[in-house]
Amino acid sequence: MTAAHLDRSFVATGGAADVLAAALGAGAPRDAARRLRDLAPALDLAEARAASRREGRGVVVATRDDAALAVRWFAPGVATVVHDHGSWGAAVVVDGGDRYERFTVVDGRAVLDTTFWLEPGDAVWWLDPPGDVHRQQAAEGGATELVLVAAPRRTAAELVAVDVPRPLAEAMLAAYRGRRFAPLREHYAEDVLVDVNVPSWRFQVVGRSALEELFDRDELGLPELRLRAFRAVPTIDGCVVEVEVRARRGAETVQWRDIHVLHVRDGKVAEHVTYCTGHWDAAAIAGQDAEAPMVRP
Repeated sequence: MTAAHLDRSFVATGGAADVLAAALGAGAPRDAARRLRDLAPALDLAEARAASRREGRGVVVATRDDAALAVRWFAPGVATVVHDHGSWGAAVVVDGGDRYERFTVVDGRAVLDTTFWLEPGDAVWWLDPPGDVHRQQAAEGGATELVLVAAPRRTAAELVAVDVPRPLAEAMLAAYRGRRFAPLREHYAEDVLVDVNVPSWRFQVVGRSALEELFDRDELGLPELRLRAFRAVPTIDGCVVEVEVRARRGAETVQWRDIHVLHVRDGKVAEHVTYCTGHWDAAAIAGQDAEAPMVRP
């Protein structure tokens, strides 16, 4: 796999070939992504970043017969088309912030599955087709990524994205992104039943005001809260929302995952059931990163 085959400029970068070899030698896509993340800070990517910014696309910094390593600068607020690479791969954000959207393919159309928000040092990976369909958009200020792409198993393609109106899911997303319940208020019945399931405990409250107090205090009230992943799946009477969140608790970073099952009756959420993992502390986060088997983000 050469730069010419990839139709990209080549920017010689010291150490890039070693990083590519180490990432490929790590094994599975998740392990390759983690290795790429750990080694990226050792590379001087200034020249490659500048070249990518000039050309408006990725530039190759290392190649092998079975893969290539590239640097890509993304302009702020400009989304890529929904596309695939025809192969598995991994990426790590070097600077800036990036929104990464993973799609599934249904009847030849790309349907949004999960959205991830990536910051410097965050890595993401994708699987062989059809698990490689995605779209990216940099936050304000742009973003630079170091990207590993395996040799294509088939020709990459641009796909048509299906935009499904999901007002309730969009309101839930706005609540997490804005760190307040307010965008959800109009979607809930005044007497909504709230069923909360946390490790070793379960309780219920009734009423939109009670839910708003719980949400703003316990779910969204920690400092430096950041939504890392969001997924919404429609159901016959509402939707299921999955989130992954990080925040600061005291002096350390904590992380948790929630499933919200929203049941709608007469146009309003009448029942909200939440299942929460509880807060994983810094040691648990590091342990998962090092040891937990993972197939996809």
